[in-house]
Order: sequence, then structure tokens, then C-alpha cells
Amino acid sequence: MNQVALVGNITDDPELRYTQSDAALAGFTVAVSHRSKSNGQWQDVNDGFFRCTA
Repeated sequence: MNQVALVGNITDDPELRYTQSDAALAGFTVAVSHRSKSNGQWQDVNDGFFRCTA
């Protein structure tokens, strides 16, 4: 299994659903911003939105 660690903000309330075997799954989106310092000021360079299920 691959693992990824994301640091960001959850964009909305998680969506809770259940599998046929009654296992709970939470779906949510994490917003991540890459920041870079240019001319002494921080700038948002690239935004990413990642759909996650746990």
C-alpha cells in the first residue's frame, strides 16, 4: 500500500458512507498550497486539491 502525507485544509464537511459490509468510510477534499519566497515576500505558487477516503 502506498502512503502519502498531506498538510493543508479540509475544504468541506466529510461525507460519511458505509460499504456493503458496514465498514465506515469518510470522504473529504484537502486543499494544499505550495508557497515560494520571491523578493522577500511569500507567494502562493501552486494550489492542489486532493480527494481522500479514510
